[in-house]
Amino acid sequence: MNIIFVCTGNTCRSPMAEAAAKYFIKGHSFSSAGLMAYENMPMSRNAELALEERGIPYKNHFSRSLRPEDINKADLVLTMSSRHKAILSETVGDKVFTLKEYTTGTYRDIADPFGGDLEDYVKCLDEIIECIYALKERLT
Repeated sequence: MNIIFVCTGNTCRSPMAEAAAKYFIKGHSFSSAGLMAYENMPMSRNAELALEERGIPYKNHFSRSLRPEDINKADLVLTMSSRHKAILSETVGDKVFTLKEYTTGTYRDIADPFGGDLEDYVKCLDEIIECIYALKERLT
């Protein structure tokens, strides 16, 4: 299955979700993108530090905007917020869900840690990891 994680700028939440999914789930393809991303921005330093703190490897990540070919290639589009989902629902259809909706059945967003301290990023990542564990269960 080809899964893409989507957030706003592709420097915090979606790349952390991508890294966690690649680390915890094998046999599927994961990527990430942003709805309003500036191209080629590095991952937020606090996002990198949060991943390191949890022992999750990541490669040099550079932000990118969500493209129509990403959507066409994806079997599943998982957004970090209901706002992201609403923006995509008209064009993506029935393969877009919020991460929490798809994995836990709840309609809560993954809060954006952008601009926060390391503790905010770690808290966000821990929430994402819980969802990734649930995603793994759902995919097996």
